Amino acid sequence: MSENTRLVNNGAWCYVKLVDDEGESRIALCKDISFSEDLQVQPIDVLNMHEPVEIDSNGYSCNLNMNCFVPEDKPSGSEYPDGSNTNAYEKLAPDVVKLWETHTAKKFNALEIHSSKKEVRDGDGLLFAFAGVMVSKMDVSITKAPTTASVSLVAIKRTK
Repeated sequence: MSENTRLVNNGAWCYVKLVDDEGESRIALCKDISFSEDLQVQPIDVLNMHEPVEIDSNGYSCNLNMNCFVPEDKPSGSEYPDGSNTNAYEKLAPDVVKLWETHTAKKFNALEIHSSKKEVRDGDGLLFAFAGVMVSKMDVSITKAPTTASVSLVAIKRTK
């Protein structure tokens, strides 16, 4: 094994990037992100049989959950301390007025999870990618601790 080879990817070395019609945005201060894919597997039963005769997938859904800190203001300079350029809350929060007018939530072409260690995954650092992403729910928590936003998203599919 080479000196740069790691068996486990550390989340502290990862970042989230959103792609929309305006371009790419690296999401600032993301604490964690997770995704769940449901293949909607169902057994095929036959009358008078105790066990299914087959198991089949008849659908697919992909849900993502992301938690980010909500900064008070962008620091002086063009980037946040983690090297990102976009406040998650500002980028993902729905514009309620537009939502009522257009009946459409915010859509993104892609969401990507990258490792900042470029030697990972053929040199591009891309760990996972999702297409057709839309915000489905957003919660903001204001406590004595730092303010956080919890964002639920749905994707049409995982592309990597």
